Amino acid sequence: MRYRLVLPSPQLATYVRFYRVVGEGASVCAIHRAPCFPDGNVELVINVGDALERSDGEGSAWQRVRTGHLLAGPADRAAALQCRGRIAVVNVSFRPGGALPFLGVPAGEIAGRWLGLEDLWPQADVRRLGASSEQAPGSLVAAIEEALIRRLGNTSGPPAALRLALRLIDRARGRLAIARLVSLLGISERSLERLFHDHVGLSPKRYGRVVRFRHALRAIQDGAALSSAALVAGYYDQSHLTNEFRAIAGLAPTALLRAWRAGGFFQDGERDALAN
Repeated sequence: MRYRLVLPSPQLATYVRFYRVVGEGASVCAIHRAPCFPDGNVELVINVGDALERSDGEGSAWQRVRTGHLLAGPADRAAALQCRGRIAVVNVSFRPGGALPFLGVPAGEIAGRWLGLEDLWPQADVRRLGASSEQAPGSLVAAIEEALIRRLGNTSGPPAALRLALRLIDRARGRLAIARLVSLLGISERSLERLFHDHVGLSPKRYGRVVRFRHALRAIQDGAALSSAALVAGYYDQSHLTNEFRAIAGLAPTALLRAWRAGGFFQDGERDALAN
């Protein structure tokens, strides 16, 4: 799937990493397919094309998701999407911990799930967004921004303790022990778990596992040998890295790298320009 990225307005930059516009100029007759490795984030999918289908791993059957607007909860396992026909999607990629003001429920309640937007938003908001659905995907971004700003209201952003926890986990490449993390934050483990349940949707341990996977994947994409990538990301050895890749992505590292080089993954071009 071809796509382009659009940065959010300053008002939403604390919450949204980017908008991914998919399908501009795509063939109507092709099967458009893309594996997506997990990043632990909530995704809003505004679909104005034909129905999407989802598979949860190699050998898993394709299941129709539905047309219309969707919220994909945070996940720590890879999935894949495809569209048999006209692909026209705008995907809102929220920052870790940034989606809560737009959900109406704790992020942990939608972890690993795909829900219709009407299940979480007032009908008036969904109808207002639907009024723009005849536009081309690229021109939908302004309407989506307007809808998000309306729901944001006077929200002040994720709590400081959560923002610090996310930074510490990323700096440690996912290898920060929970006991050490709560000591640095000066809060209880129960408070930390609640923060992650409400705002991130994954536990700190599960989120750290995804972060470590992504650090290893980046190293491999940059040409590191598997043994070096394992060392960089803090795995015990190359075998440990391979087992984790199979558990999270459903593929061994070499197979995953081949898929990435073939243009398979949504996230492959986003990490450098949009890391902040």
